Amino acid sequence: KSPEACSEYCQLMSGCNYFSYDQRWKEAEHTCFMLEDTGERQDYICCDPDDYGDVDMLTPGWTSGIPPESRKDAVIFVEPRELSLNEDNGHVEVFELHLGANPLRGSVVITPTLNMARADLEITITPPRVVLYDNNTKVVVTVAAVGADAISDDAVIILDLDIAACDSAFTIIASATKASVYIDVSPNASISQTSVILLSVISVLSVIAGVAVSWTNSWRKKRDDSAWMIDSSDLTYSTPPVVLGSGTFGHVLLATYRGTNVAVKRVLPGHSTSSDITKST
Repeated sequence: KSPEACSEYCQLMSGCNYFSYDQRWKEAEHTCFMLEDTGERQDYICCDPDDYGDVDMLTPGWTSGIPPESRKDAVIFVEPRELSLNEDNGHVEVFELHLGANPLRGSVVITPTLNMARADLEITITPPRVVLYDNNTKVVVTVAAVGADAISDDAVIILDLDIAACDSAFTIIASATKASVYIDVSPNASISQTSVILLSVISVLSVIAGVAVSWTNSWRKKRDDSAWMIDSSDLTYSTPPVVLGSGTFGHVLLATYRGTNVAVKRVLPGHSTSSDITKST
C-alpha cells in the first residue's frame, strides 16, 4: 500500500529489523520486503528510469529503512524532570532538552504545554518551542513563576512536552513514555509567616470577641434582674404583723412598700433557699 504501511508491518513482525518497499512504476504490484539483517545491498540502484516510482522520475522507486519502534535511541532526554521554584532562586529554574539519536529526516519539534496550572499563578516558558536537528545540540529551557510572591501555599504545575517530528520514531517513543516536567512552586517565607501571624491574630480576636459577648450577656442579665430586687428596709410592717395567709414553708404578711400595700412571703426557718431573698408581689 505504501512505505509507511510496510514500515508498520515490519514493526509488528517478529524478527524484522529492516524493510524495503518496491514501488517502481514498471512493476505490476508494489512489494514490501521484511529483512532480518541491516538491509545492505551488494548492488546500488540509481538513476535508471525504470528504477523510479513514475515515468517522470519524480518519486523514488525504492524506500528502505528501520521500523521506528525498533530504534530505541530515538528518545528525547529531559534533565531534570522535576523543578523547584522558590524564593531562593527567584522562582526561576531551567531544564535541558537533547536527542538520543540523529533524526533520519527533518527535525524534532518540542513544545512545552501547561497541563495543570493555577489561576493565581502565571508560568512563563522560554523559548516556547524547541527545534532539534541532531543529537549534539542541547537547548536550555527557562521556567519562571510570575506572581509567586503573592501565593500563600505550594503549587504543583505539570508541563507536558508535545512532540512533532518527520522521523516518526521520536513521536512513537515519546507518546509511549509521556515526557513531562513537574514543577513545585513555593511561596515566599515572609508570605507564609504573615499568613501564620494573621491566623494567630484572628484566633486571638475571636477569643476576645467571645469573652466580650459573654460579659455583655451577663451584665444585661444582672441589669434586668436588678429591676426586680428591692431593699428590705423599704418594707414597713404593722405591729403585730398582719398575716394574710400561711403555708408549709412560710407566711404571707401585709406590708407597705413606698406607700403601697403589698403582700410579702416570709420563709420559715429551715426552709430557706441558698440565698434568703425577700420577694414582693
